[in-house]
Order: sequence, then C-alpha cells, then structure tokens
Amino acid sequence: MTRREQRGLSVSYERLGGIAVALNDYKAAEGYYAKALEISKRLAENFPGVSMLKDDLAVSLFKCGTCSADGKLSSEQKAMLRSAAAIWEE
Repeated sequence: MTRREQRGLSVSYERLGGIAVALNDYKAAEGYYAKALEISKRLAENFPGVSMLKDDLAVSLFKCGTCSADGKLSSEQKAMLRSAAAIWEE
C-alpha cells in the first residue's frame, strides 16, 4: 500500500470515529481512532520529513486523547494530549 493510500485509510478511520462519536458509540470510536493512530504513527516514523504526516499524527493523538464516554481522561489519554500539543508547538 502506498503512503497516499495509507494516509487515506487513516483519514477514513478518523471519519468513522467521528460518526461513532456522533452516535454516542464511544467504544467503536475508540477502536477507529486507535486504528488511525497506528497508521499515523507508522507514517510519521517512516517519513519524518513530511510535515503533513506529523500533523496527522497530532490529530490522531488528540482524537484518541479526547474520546471518552464519561468525560474523564485516563493518564494515557492525557499523555496523548501532551504529545499532540508538543507536535503542534514544533
């Protein structure tokens, strides 16, 4: 699968996560966001010079970090949000 196809798949998973959140299905959203994050991490690691892929990683981290049915964030989610903020501050 090409880099473009992988990025498209990641974006698709994030969109599905957004739909799941809109339907209040946070369990499904977490799964979709996790798949998007996995792909975004791999792409950012394999292509460190492509700033768009770093931005994608930050978005994935942010969405995973904020997806919570009860509004409470775990320590892992807080770490994801800090990582996203660090990427955006670069």
